[in-house]
Amino acid sequence: METDAVGCEINATTVGGQKSSNWDNIIEWGDVRLQRILPPLTIGAVHLLIQDRRESKHILPRVAAAELASGLNVHWVDGAGRIDPGNLVPLLHWRGCRPKDGLRRLQISRAHTAYQLGAQIERLVAEGEGLSNLSRLFIIDDLATMFNDPQVGRSQGRAMLNRALLNLRKLASRGACVVISVGRVGHTPLPKEHHIQLRNNCDVMVHLQSHQGRRSSGLSLTCVGQKVRHIWQPLPINQASLSDFWQNDSSVNG
Repeated sequence: METDAVGCEINATTVGGQKSSNWDNIIEWGDVRLQRILPPLTIGAVHLLIQDRRESKHILPRVAAAELASGLNVHWVDGAGRIDPGNLVPLLHWRGCRPKDGLRRLQISRAHTAYQLGAQIERLVAEGEGLSNLSRLFIIDDLATMFNDPQVGRSQGRAMLNRALLNLRKLASRGACVVISVGRVGHTPLPKEHHIQLRNNCDVMVHLQSHQGRRSSGLSLTCVGQKVRHIWQPLPINQASLSDFWQNDSSVNG
C-alpha cells in the first residue's frame, strides 16, 4: 500500500503500464492546505460541515469552484438563501476556467419553505437515478434550519429531516458526494434531536469555528473522531500562497 505526501492511502494498481488509483473517487476541497488536514471528500459518502454563516463563505465556494473548473457539474440546494455565484468568479478565473463556462455548469435551486426543500431533495434523488460522471457533487447548504420552522411543528420537522437525510444517503449510494452544511447557532438553535439525526446519517463531520489567537487566526477545523484541531487561514479568494503550487504524482490538479 502506498501513501501520498499527505499520508493518504492510495490503493493503486498498475493497468496496461499506467497507474489507476482511487483518486477518481475523491473531490477536491479546493485548497491544498485543506486537502492536507481534512479527510477527503469521497464519492458515496455524506459529509457534514457544522459552521456559522460567516464561516460558510470560505469552504463551500472553494469546493464548488474546483469541481466546476474540472469541467464537471455542481448541484447546490441553497436552503440558507446566501449563495452568490459572483463569489465563484475569481476562484474559477484563478483556476484558468472561464467564469461563464464554469457557472453554466452550476445548478442552483433555492428553497423558501421546508416543503420546498424536501421536494427539491426528492427531485435530486429522482434525477440522480442516472448519475453521470459529470455530476458528482451535491451541496445542501443549511439543511436543518428549514425543518426547525415553528410553523412546521417539531415532530413533523423531525420526520421531514429524517426523510431528507435518507434521500441524500440514497443519492450518495448511487455515486454522488453529498456535502451538507448546518449552522451551529442561529435565531432558533437546532433541537438536540436534529443534531442526533444529522450525526447518525453522515459519514464524516467537520466542525468549523472562527479562531482568533495571539499567534494565528482563521478557522478552527476539527474532524469528529480525531482529537487534533487544525487552524486554517483562508487567503482572499483572488490570492494564492506558495503551498497552493505543491505538486505530487498521486494528487489530482495539485
